[in-house]
Amino acid sequence: MTNVEQAQHTPGPWYPTASKRQVGAASVDWAIADVTIPADADLISAAPELLEALILCLDFQGSHEAMIANEKKARAAIAKATGVQS
Repeated sequence: MTNVEQAQHTPGPWYPTASKRQVGAASVDWAIADVTIPADADLISAAPELLEALILCLDFQGSHEAMIANEKKARAAIAKATGVQS
């Protein structure tokens, strides 16, 4: 797989519900995951961004500016996954 468009999962963005007991997606009208540990909701909801950041890191073939932009996406995905929103 070389890009996010080839993925077969529910399109993002994903988000934890207010109770952090489910994960929803903007593209569907139902929960895509139920969780028992609230921190799991943060990690699961970051999955699309984490996948994109990893693909960008592996497929990097651009300028220094593109590298910086990819690093920002990766750091934002990590922050979301760990529940540390900026």
